[in-house]
Amino acid sequence: MNTLLEQIASSFFTLLADIVIIFTMIGVSLWAEDAKKDIAAVRKCRTFFIATGLCALSATSNFLFAAFQEGLWGFFKVVLIFFGALKVIAALCLLVYSSSIIPMDSTPKKGPKAQEETYKLGTIPPIPSYEIPKPSQPDQNSRLVQAVIDDFASLGWNKWDSSIHGQPEQYKRITRGNDPHSSFSIYEYSSASGHAKVTGSTGSMYLVSGNGCSCRDFHDRNLPCKHMYYLASQLTLPGYHDIKGSNDFLYRFTFAIAGGSQAKIKDYIKQHKGKVVERIDIDTTALIVNTSKTTQKVIDAQLQHVEVMTFDDLKALF
Repeated sequence: MNTLLEQIASSFFTLLADIVIIFTMIGVSLWAEDAKKDIAAVRKCRTFFIATGLCALSATSNFLFAAFQEGLWGFFKVVLIFFGALKVIAALCLLVYSSSIIPMDSTPKKGPKAQEETYKLGTIPPIPSYEIPKPSQPDQNSRLVQAVIDDFASLGWNKWDSSIHGQPEQYKRITRGNDPHSSFSIYEYSSASGHAKVTGSTGSMYLVSGNGCSCRDFHDRNLPCKHMYYLASQLTLPGYHDIKGSNDFLYRFTFAIAGGSQAKIKDYIKQHKGKVVERIDIDTTALIVNTSKTTQKVIDAQLQHVEVMTFDDLKALF
């Protein structure tokens, strides 16, 4: 009976030692987590190496105890050998894991030696990248404005001071007039009169020249509109020539007439599909004057920036 109790006590204390080793290892690992990252890695690595040694030592003691203890029951021998084998496996696993967490020296080296070591390792030093500087937005804006100024000068459109094209509101109209995706088109053009019939973005027809446009924007502001900028950009293209449309070249144009003997003028306008109105308004294309007097219609046309022309000018329009 005493021998049995001694064997149970020996086996119990052997297993208890294993339990203490395991919990000690877990406690030290948790303690290592509280430190800084680099210090924690060192502590954890040391802890697992110690645990590996203790497991190996404990496994050896299990095997020796099972082999040389006299009168040891077979059951206890099996238990000791089984747990000894588990400790060997645990020791191997701990050895592999502790080897994988060995902290490496990540402190960058400085000086010529570090550069020499880098070349020895085969690391290619970074190649400096060179980016071609793109023109800034103000540069692009100024180039476009200068191109418009040159276009107006080459066409002889000298009514406008070149400084106005650089104004923010004018620049908006310049970009719209030079937009390659716009739906603008020139329906008629006469180099003799300098007038063109331009189709706008909404499908409306406008009488455009270097002196103005029949659109509402020009009537309101008396400054170059997008249709004028569009026409200038097209007329300055190489090889641009007159465009002759149909006989209905006054179609969708509205005219008012000032002076006497208007019947002949009205017939001409209607013959070419134009429209005659009695009063000047914002949609009036032009005022045809047949008098040397300054009538109220002439004053209204000047106030609303409506183009004033003679009957001969109208007939020579296209």
